[in-house]
Amino acid sequence: RFDREAAIDRKIRSAEALWKQLTEVAKPSDNQLSPEEVFLLDFDIDFANGDGKAAVALGDPGTAEHVGVVVPGINTAVGTIERTLDQAAVLRATVHAINDQDLPQTATIAWLGYDSPNGLEDAANRAEAHQGSPWLKSFVNGLRSGHMISPQAPHISVFGHSYGSVVTGMAALDGMKADDVVVYGSPGIGRSFVTAKDFEQRIWAAETKDDPIWLARLIPFMGSNPTSARFGARKVPVGNDQSGHSGYLEHESQAALNFARVLLGRLKDLG
Repeated sequence: RFDREAAIDRKIRSAEALWKQLTEVAKPSDNQLSPEEVFLLDFDIDFANGDGKAAVALGDPGTAEHVGVVVPGINTAVGTIERTLDQAAVLRATVHAINDQDLPQTATIAWLGYDSPNGLEDAANRAEAHQGSPWLKSFVNGLRSGHMISPQAPHISVFGHSYGSVVTGMAALDGMKADDVVVYGSPGIGRSFVTAKDFEQRIWAAETKDDPIWLARLIPFMGSNPTSARFGARKVPVGNDQSGHSGYLEHESQAALNFARVLLGRLKDLG
């Protein structure tokens, strides 16, 4: 009985934390969001033994011309989706910062629709990526087929961070209908002996100069290194002042600016 009550209490705390994050994301002026632009697309607190799953959109993906989906890495649960939600908010706000006039409608989504591994040891066998990649594919393809204007209308980009890039890579190889795929801080693309030419999507890779993710590449199960010359991904420039594994999508950073350009399809402006 005690274990059952503890599990219920954990789920309640996670749900309360998610609700708080949904309201808090619109408060910072830098995020340029109103509460009416925050949509909870998916939620299941029982998923993954109580870690839960959720998909939160900033802007309406059913009418947006450009949609970006942010896929997080390890140690992410409903109660800690704030980190991914912040990245989605920075990405959308950076789009607005590029040009406020005549800006195409844009939506970004924090997608936690898979069982994020709990730590590196849990991530090593890629089981969660194998399980989660079909769900990501289904979600992204649903965004396209369910678009209120036309399935061909939205330009969809998927941004996979860390272990999320493994999930994203597998989904892309399995028919995920995205136009662009950006992997950053990536341990690998999910499958070995593939190159960017094996994908239907444009594949981009970004990595800070001192990202310790190279240690994870010592685990052979993660698949091809997307930053290698052999793989042949397009490189997304990051600022010399950007460092570490989690500092890519920060307000006014070069990486955020270039990610926003990919999201808008302004590829010639990358720099």
